[in-house]
Amino acid sequence: MGRAALLVAAVGPLVQAALILAAQPHMTLYGDQALISMDARRAARFDQLLGPYSVQGFHHPGPAVFYVLAPFTGLLSSVGAGLYLGATVFNGATLTAVVALIRHRFGGARALWAAVAAAVWMLFVGVGTMREPWNPYLIIAPMVLFVALWALSVADPAARGAGVWAAVVGSYEVQTHVGTLPVVAVLLMGALGVAWRRKQSRKRSRKQKRSLPRVTRTGALGGLLLVAMWVPSVVELWSDQPNNLALMWDYLRSGRRPAGIPAALRAGSAALGVMPFGNHDYVLTLHRGVAAETATGVILIVAAAVCIRAAHRRGQRVARELAVGGAAVAVIGTLSLGWAPRPLLAYYGEWLAVVPLILLLAGGLVVGPLIRPTSRSRPLSTDPLAPAAAAIATAVAVSVMTVAQLRAIPISSTTGSGPWPTLEAATTAGRRATVSETAVLDAAARRATVGSTPVGLVIAQPGLWPYAAGIALTLEEAGVRVVVPPSWRLYFGPHEAGTTASGPTLILTAPGGNSTGPGRVIARTPAADLSLVAGKGGLRRNP
Repeated sequence: MGRAALLVAAVGPLVQAALILAAQPHMTLYGDQALISMDARRAARFDQLLGPYSVQGFHHPGPAVFYVLAPFTGLLSSVGAGLYLGATVFNGATLTAVVALIRHRFGGARALWAAVAAAVWMLFVGVGTMREPWNPYLIIAPMVLFVALWALSVADPAARGAGVWAAVVGSYEVQTHVGTLPVVAVLLMGALGVAWRRKQSRKRSRKQKRSLPRVTRTGALGGLLLVAMWVPSVVELWSDQPNNLALMWDYLRSGRRPAGIPAALRAGSAALGVMPFGNHDYVLTLHRGVAAETATGVILIVAAAVCIRAAHRRGQRVARELAVGGAAVAVIGTLSLGWAPRPLLAYYGEWLAVVPLILLLAGGLVVGPLIRPTSRSRPLSTDPLAPAAAAIATAVAVSVMTVAQLRAIPISSTTGSGPWPTLEAATTAGRRATVSETAVLDAAARRATVGSTPVGLVIAQPGLWPYAAGIALTLEEAGVRVVVPPSWRLYFGPHEAGTTASGPTLILTAPGGNSTGPGRVIARTPAADLSLVAGKGGLRRNP
């Protein structure tokens, strides 16, 4: 049953990855996805120090997500689908790792339950969410693995290395989205407190020799990776002035208006209620009624309380800590949304959707057979799931996941995730129009600048920057270096932000709004005009 569990967990992402590889659809990337692709390309050259940008004026703490996506970006760079392949494989591998961890500790029956629970959960969250290469979505599945590793490290003193790897996954979460910092910090500090108490207990015990704990290969590897993950962030402290840490501190000291607890409760409830109330599909806000929000809270409180009490009574420490971790994510994560800036958009707390899955995993351990009280907990030989039942469950789960993946919207029709151009935000038709318009602007920019480098790119209106990101990516893939004015350093990074460009300058303006100087219009779309100023025109300041 252990292998069947791994198959159930991996089949959905494998089918989706196979579809992407078989079709290799041409993707026109714009906005955040275009910027992420450029950052991943730099990570492939080991030249990326910053995490994804934040509209609050700083970057998320580290570039781990770009190094995860870099190999896939290079694999399908000619069509732009590599980001989606990378997100699909990464999320699938993360959830499969959770199932493998449960299989190793508790056997095939509990692993099969975990795999089916993860498969059903993915259907509620949505295939599109699991394959979208956007940092608010790329922290969802890894949060489940983080809590599972944390629970194991807290519950079992013999689980050497689990705490280190929890710190590795937690570091990825914080580096990719700083909004996860309160949850990760509180749980890791709790794990450190438990470890310190154990150490003090060993010192007081006369039966225990005073020796340093043995470090396993797995723990040593995790420690090395943990250090390596933070090297770019440390280097950036001296390479950039002002550095990212200073920018984050300036933001905290600014007179921002936080969203507040009432807004946080509504947003948290929307994310926590993804299962069973469903997920959004590329929209900025969710509209749940009071009944759904209340039901979400009641269901989660009851589920967490029942899991914790039952696990405690049975002596199943891992299940108990798993439920405690899920409850901590729900409470701390929801309250932390109150510190987010106004308006509080739906995707800020999307990662809280992991809580129902974490509680399902804990419940599966609680209702399973009693666990032997040994350092390597193994299930008793008697398994409650007969082989025939396990085979049927596997076949049904695999069939459902396969059909769901095959019927998902092809990524060639994906409109991406926000933010979008100002005039075309919050509507599916508008975002689809953005794709076609970006493609027209990309093609015109590439034809006009072949062989020129560096090329200046001026964005006359701030709301047009998503198109500019697509243009910059297209030119970079064609081997043309793009330089933007210093005011766009936050979005495009220090590599592209400059003051002069020896080649021609592209000017992106609203339709009919090319008042920035002489130039030839090379492309017109309903939302933007693209003009070319030949020669050493330099860069102009954005208004």
